[in-house]
Amino acid sequence: MLFPSDGLETQRLKLQLIDESFAEDIFRELTSDVAKYMSTPLPNKVEDTINRIRSTIQKINNGEEIVVVWIDKISNEFIGIRWLHKISSGHPEPWLWTKKQNSLWKGWIGKEWLIEFIDWVQKNLEFDYLTFYIDENNKPSQKLGAAIWWIADIDEEGNKIILKSATSLGNELNLVKYKLAKKA
Repeated sequence: MLFPSDGLETQRLKLQLIDESFAEDIFRELTSDVAKYMSTPLPNKVEDTINRIRSTIQKINNGEEIVVVWIDKISNEFIGIRWLHKISSGHPEPWLWTKKQNSLWKGWIGKEWLIEFIDWVQKNLEFDYLTFYIDENNKPSQKLGAAIWWIADIDEEGNKIILKSATSLGNELNLVKYKLAKKA
């Protein structure tokens, strides 16, 4: 197991490995509004969420990815999920989602837990750079990426590299590829 079994803590948040105890929260909070910029299919029933968590735990145990939930340390309120795909690829891909309404989302929460998680990744994983895809219309994620020094990947002409993708809801995404290099 790569991620600490007792999780990570920030000033206000706890990050811990996903498990089935979060199935109801995930099912309830992963709405079409939340999934607007995601390709992850929405679960139709809580059993779909449980099966997805079980599959995820197997990938964690195989060393393929890390998936953590983040929780308010005081209220134990479920806030969202952060996962890191392709951890042995040389360019792992962090992804995240937060529930639509939560008492902590005041602009600081995303930055606080992202900085802690990325700091842990920098110290504990071998990679060349992290790859993060953000839709051109997802302004909150763009601000968050800029706050922690993600750099947009550009082509030979100096244009941002944009990948077309579709969400599970049928929306087309224009994903800008961002990178964050491994600290020396």
